[in-house]
Amino acid sequence: MTKEIPALFVRAKHEPYRRAGFQHTRAGTGFALDALTEAQVELLKNDPHLVVEECSFDQDAVTLESDPPPVMPVTPVDGGTTTKPAKRKKAK
Repeated sequence: MTKEIPALFVRAKHEPYRRAGFQHTRAGTGFALDALTEAQVELLKNDPHLVVEECSFDQDAVTLESDPPPVMPVTPVDGGTTTKPAKRKKAK
């Protein structure tokens, strides 16, 4: 029997948008509830710039690299900033 992991699916109404230590996109990102603090869950659910849906993930479909279950792919935010790739200079 497959175990379901309780989760939140979070989409930003505009990009880029940062909340609860993560950068959010319009496409959306899944977060295992075990990977979030209660404070993070409240921030996400109460933010008018985010669309948050409760959902679950099939444990067999998630690659677990740590304990508790990891956050699904997302660009983490470090101190309110993100690392962006360097811009290429135009060849002359």
